[in-house]
Amino acid sequence: MPSHKVHLLIDRIVLGREYPHVHKWKDKPAARLGWAHRKERHNFWANLVLAILSRRPVEVFISATLHDLADRLL
Repeated sequence: MPSHKVHLLIDRIVLGREYPHVHKWKDKPAARLGWAHRKERHNFWANLVLAILSRRPVEVFISATLHDLADRLL
């Protein structure tokens, strides 16, 4: 699982700015679930809801999706 810094770096490279609130929200269940935290908040529907509730829905959706991809690939 990539560190928070890696997620922020990916944001900066792809989107031109960081979205720390996205990564904190997606990884919040890690405190109680550990590695299994990806069962919660790491899917299309969670990303869509987070984006809809955001001021920057397109960027937030992309950041959340990139977060999921990085967690799977790294």
